[in-house]
Amino acid sequence: MHPAGSPSKGPHLTLRRIRAAGAADPVLALAWCQRVITDLGYNHFARVFFPINKRASARSLATTARAMVALQLPIKCLEAVVLGAWLTAALTDVPRVPVAFKTAVDLPGAPKRVYRHIVLAVAVPTAEGERWGALGLSRRRELMDKPVQFKSLAALLSEYIEAYGPQYVSYGGT
Repeated sequence: MHPAGSPSKGPHLTLRRIRAAGAADPVLALAWCQRVITDLGYNHFARVFFPINKRASARSLATTARAMVALQLPIKCLEAVVLGAWLTAALTDVPRVPVAFKTAVDLPGAPKRVYRHIVLAVAVPTAEGERWGALGLSRRRELMDKPVQFKSLAALLSEYIEAYGPQYVSYGGT
């Protein structure tokens, strides 16, 4: 059972409901979007259930996002960004920026491993200026979503960089 004001799990959360909530309270709408993403869970399997072609059209990505919600299979970070972009498409006053991170882990006796991660940074206009947060999914809690509370995109990114620690290599848009 979900608390009052929160979405139910599954495809019952429609874009129409997000649009209506976003008009009244974009932060609540973003929380609902993150709930949909989180409820799917992280895909720890080697198999990717929803392959994403970064060069695909918005229509094709929307079709994939609808399939994610309908099939309720676990997703990885790139799939979460596609789903987040689709869920927030109705929030026209909320800028969205995909931000990719790269880390390198150099363990003794093993070759260096490079890992990539991506989140969807979002900005909500307030009387005091924009506040930034992020939608996302990760194996590690500190690399998932961030609440809409950061005064700048740079402040939001600093939070992720700090979570990465010494393994951090770089970030950039995709």
